[in-house]
Amino acid sequence: MRKAILGLLAGLTVSIAVGHAEQSEFAQSGLIGKLENPTIVSDPAQWPKQFKEAPALAAQVKAGILPPVFPAGLKAPAPKNPDKSPPPPVAGELGAKTGATTTFTASTKGPNGQFGTITATMDGLKAHVRVRILPVLPYTMDFEKVPTGRTPGAWVNTAGKFLVTRLKDGNAVLSKVNTNANPLIARANAYIGDFRMSDYTVEADVYGTKVRDKDLPDMGIGACRYRLLMAGNDKEVRLGTWEVLPPHGRLEARIEMEWRPDTWYRMKVMATVENGKGVARGKVWLKSEKEPEAWALEIIDPVPNTEGAPLLYGYSNGVIDADHPGAQVYFDNVRITANKKN
Repeated sequence: MRKAILGLLAGLTVSIAVGHAEQSEFAQSGLIGKLENPTIVSDPAQWPKQFKEAPALAAQVKAGILPPVFPAGLKAPAPKNPDKSPPPPVAGELGAKTGATTTFTASTKGPNGQFGTITATMDGLKAHVRVRILPVLPYTMDFEKVPTGRTPGAWVNTAGKFLVTRLKDGNAVLSKVNTNANPLIARANAYIGDFRMSDYTVEADVYGTKVRDKDLPDMGIGACRYRLLMAGNDKEVRLGTWEVLPPHGRLEARIEMEWRPDTWYRMKVMATVENGKGVARGKVWLKSEKEPEAWALEIIDPVPNTEGAPLLYGYSNGVIDADHPGAQVYFDNVRITANKKN
């Protein structure tokens, strides 16, 4: 056993020696630069007084290639022309205002869907807990009470991708950010409510613009991971599963529709389960006209999506950067209701 161990150590010694020799020869070959170890600065007087964003990254952010990165301790810039009024406080009660633990109970009298923070203090220290109160059905949102430049309380995946704005007539709408070509910004889902929601219908008014005389946006709504989509450049309306498989998802139905820019439409999608199969139906019509009785599209899913958060979807086709924005999408009068039982 002792001979085996000595033999193993000898082998390791030879390997290390050979490896060191190879590294030495490689370092002298001129193929690599000088090998240096990191320098540890222990003198506080030599520590950097401030940190800045890398110039290359800043240039990419300015060009709209990457989302802005804000160093620790610095606040993100406020949206342009924001509503100065703060969001309402979270409606609810704490079980105890002193002591080591407490509980928070949301109030049923507050807005349907809220977010905020609870702050604990001790010996001059502060800790913050973020609170999100999920909206329940039925749910409506016309954005009139949401401050400009912000998004509705308790909505998810909206910061930096959507914001509330006011049109020339004063109407408040949710706008899809169209000034950043980063795929994570240019196209996005805005999620509403609990991901465990099931058997419901989503409706919303939608409006799209055209840029550079060629690009229309994609805009849609979704229920239980089935999405009704108005594909502008493809001149189609699609109903199907999320686009997780090429070309358009696991299951899809479509019809041709050359919808007009600068025009309000109404979209409606319903998702449920019937006889063990998923059923999704959708339709689109001019907002100025009466809702058609018949559904325009229907899919039957043998492997049903039984749950999923309601969503709004927008893709700003044609976006290059802030100076060359893409097609604009507006949403208004969102309504989510439980499906009626037969």
